[in-house]
Amino acid sequence: MLANVALAGAFHFVLPVEPSAVRIETRPAPPPIEVVPVESPSSPTVEVPTVGTKPLSPREWIAQNPYAAVEWAAQLPDGENRDAALETACYEIANVNPAEAVALAEKYALTNHATLANLTQQWAQQDLGAAYKWVLTRREGEERNDLAARIGYVWSGSQPAAAANFVVQEIPPGPVQTEAAISVLHQWAIRDLNGAMAWVELFPDGDIRQRAIKELAGVRNYSLSDGVPMSVSDGTPPTR
Repeated sequence: MLANVALAGAFHFVLPVEPSAVRIETRPAPPPIEVVPVESPSSPTVEVPTVGTKPLSPREWIAQNPYAAVEWAAQLPDGENRDAALETACYEIANVNPAEAVALAEKYALTNHATLANLTQQWAQQDLGAAYKWVLTRREGEERNDLAARIGYVWSGSQPAAAANFVVQEIPPGPVQTEAAISVLHQWAIRDLNGAMAWVELFPDGDIRQRAIKELAGVRNYSLSDGVPMSVSDGTPPTR
């Protein structure tokens, strides 16, 4: 298993534990609202709800009306405000339908701020098999590598050995593969320290191996001090 490990390169890519973009908390259903039309010379007419006499902030309005926000923001001039509104709306939609949120992010080219990667990770957390298949259809290149790293990270939460094979086979050697492998290793060590150690034994000598050894030591020391038991997770890998 994992006999053909190929890891090389510097370390620049760090997978977050949670998507780095800010997600807005879902608010309870508001009381009856009054609809107040607001016009701007640089944007289309948008109906901004108010609760009593207090208008909702743009962020609150987007959180409550993500699909309407997408239609409105898509008509804004290109720029940070347009992208920010679309990104916020996509993250809200991803809470219910991550596949649709990813499709919208692609449609409006929201790839400059890791939005597509974050949404893909959110999708994988809800439906790993579907996100896995979609990533494998992507054209080879930097974007696909980043997306595959997110899949590997999520997958490692349930099947770290399968996730390890995935990042080795689907991400070419380099910084992204290295960080994806370390991320998977961390999850593996939490669940099965001996299995993770066996994988590290296959790493080539050098900085990557030393970093992996330190990662294992950190997980082991934390687990011993915190009294956290380690166990192996089972499951069935997603199908292509």
